[in-house]
Amino acid sequence: MRDTDFDDLVNTLLQKTKQGRLPWKDAKDRDAFSCALGAFTFDLRRVEADDRTVIQLGIKDSPGHLLWEVRARSAVSSVRPEGQGNLYHHLCDLLELARNQALGLDAKLALLRETLANA
Repeated sequence: MRDTDFDDLVNTLLQKTKQGRLPWKDAKDRDAFSCALGAFTFDLRRVEADDRTVIQLGIKDSPGHLLWEVRARSAVSSVRPEGQGNLYHHLCDLLELARNQALGLDAKLALLRETLANA
């Protein structure tokens, strides 16, 4: 798969997740989430490696074979050349949206606020 194909795929996943159209689930591993869609499963995770954050997106077929995987690392510096690092930032956004959906964070935050208000 070409880099531009991954960019398009990640952007599509990001938009469909924002629309609430993808069923992200907790993968029971720290910062790992999965989404089964038809004959494919998307596995998304954040790992720490060499003082950098790595976001991994794997795509598996129905028997569980890894078809494609992309990894994007955080930059050492927060300053980056124009156009560089977009994949990493899009994967970070996707991970946060998947995490929010899979863990039900909006509902939990509302419950926390109510609990604190009633304390």
